[in-house]
Amino acid sequence: MTAASEVLIVDDDADIREALSGVLTLDGLDVVSFGDAREALGWLDQGHVPAVVLLDLMMPTMNGWEFVQELTRRPALSGLPVIVLTGAAESGGLHVRSLLKKPVDLDVLLSEVRRWTGNGAPG
Repeated sequence: MTAASEVLIVDDDADIREALSGVLTLDGLDVVSFGDAREALGWLDQGHVPAVVLLDLMMPTMNGWEFVQELTRRPALSGLPVIVLTGAAESGGLHVRSLLKKPVDLDVLLSEVRRWTGNGAPG
């Protein structure tokens, strides 16, 4: 089931997940978030297909690079747009839709997310 306005956040930092969820919800989007990439992958494997994924790279258990590799192995998820949010200098060769540096400029983040959700600015 695809949700045109649903955003999946995968970040092990609870404060970042909460802040991003708040901003995106205020923008009229539905948000699902996980602090563990394996749990997020399990949710996706249940048939959920969000409009876009916001992904941290540096996480325990399964990092962002491994998460993207797993997505590419699943035909139903291989084209899922992924926006990486990272403090790292680069994405390490990951093929993702966008790479945003932390701390993230919220206007830039919203613009990138809106591109994939089709959600216009409120008001």
